[in-house]
Amino acid sequence: MRLDISVSSLMQFSSESKNITGIVYWQAGETSFPESDWNDFVLIVLIWWVDGLIDLVGGVADTRKMRFMDGPFAINVERIDERQCNVQF
Repeated sequence: MRLDISVSSLMQFSSESKNITGIVYWQAGETSFPESDWNDFVLIVLIWWVDGLIDLVGGVADTRKMRFMDGPFAINVERIDERQCNVQF
């Protein structure tokens, strides 16, 4: 499984806006989630996901939901042990 972020797709809507959008999605074999070339608020979701992963690694939580900002999409991550997590789309 890997996380795909297209650096060349990163865009800022306007000089007033700090919301950077771009292509971000999860890939596992032939499966893309939420879909290949999904466009979302990259910086915002990455901050959310890193915060959740810090909770998992630090033992603060056993599960975290990694949400996308656009749509009802999320990945459920469950800590199995110190080195492994179970990830479900």
